[in-house]
Amino acid sequence: MSEELTAIRTVLAEPEGPGDAAWTVARAALLLEIEESSGTRVRARRPRRWIPAVGLGTAVLIAGMVLLVTQVFVRGGAVQASPAAAAVLRRAADAVLLSPPKALKPGEYWYTENEGTYLDDASSRHGVIAAFVSQVQREWVGRRCGTRDDRLVGVRPLVRPKSDWQRHALAGFQANPSFTSCGGTGADQPVSYSQMLRAPTSTSALASWVLRAEAAPGFTPKPQYRAQIMFTAIHDILIEPIVSARLQAGLYRVAATIPGVRMLGLRHDTLGRTGLAVGFVDHNGYEDELLFDPRSYALLDYDETTRHRSGPLPAGTVTQETAFLAAGLVHRIGQVIRDNQARR
Repeated sequence: MSEELTAIRTVLAEPEGPGDAAWTVARAALLLEIEESSGTRVRARRPRRWIPAVGLGTAVLIAGMVLLVTQVFVRGGAVQASPAAAAVLRRAADAVLLSPPKALKPGEYWYTENEGTYLDDASSRHGVIAAFVSQVQREWVGRRCGTRDDRLVGVRPLVRPKSDWQRHALAGFQANPSFTSCGGTGADQPVSYSQMLRAPTSTSALASWVLRAEAAPGFTPKPQYRAQIMFTAIHDILIEPIVSARLQAGLYRVAATIPGVRMLGLRHDTLGRTGLAVGFVDHNGYEDELLFDPRSYALLDYDETTRHRSGPLPAGTVTQETAFLAAGLVHRIGQVIRDNQARR
């Protein structure tokens, strides 16, 4: 009996396998290796937004994942984005499961919540002072009307205020009051939910639809700006308060064909969440980034970052960020979803 107990204790004492954090780091490291092998070099951003390597254990995990990721992540067919970035975007498209209903019933509302940070100016008769403004935005979209409520999170001046008028101007930043709007159009661009439901399904046709949605009627972007406009337009649609799962998936597949989109590795968003980053550098020297949950592939965050010094902004400054917190069906205005697993 003592030998059997000893054997049982020995089995129970076996070390556990790698944790989720180790697998996440290993997956990101492998995707970066795929990126570099495809000929695209990744330029690191400021160190605080990267997760340090975990040493030999990562190398062992990578070796074990090579075959799986090669077969599952990198599917056949030519793509214009880098192979690793396209793989992440396709997985995100496949993982989109949460969808608002095509027709809301009486008493049903589609709820979304995000935290946004943007660079803004506070002005007075004495001058202007710039600051990063953060606020939480909650929206309830009903059958005909929607209600939006903003809550100010914080104001961080670009330079330390030195005078009373600067401090007074900064104190003037306030969140928009709660308001209700009707008409069925989007919050950021004139695309209604019914138009989103009618968006084409093929990648090429959807790409043209995205360009038309972002640009003014009759405008045709120059070829050198097409990729930049496409990536920006995809973001502008994704931050709409109600976007169908089919369209979300289609937008990720379109992004997987945009020239210049590449894998950036593991990064943190403004809330400290870890994600797989896919990015694009625009003609103004800004890096536009989509951050995906490394397990569910849900969209966590979008941000724009300076690649080089721009006036008073040092390289690596995040000038705009949208952190997606939650989305789902509720039954009254004011009801919120607190389970972050429900985010889109």
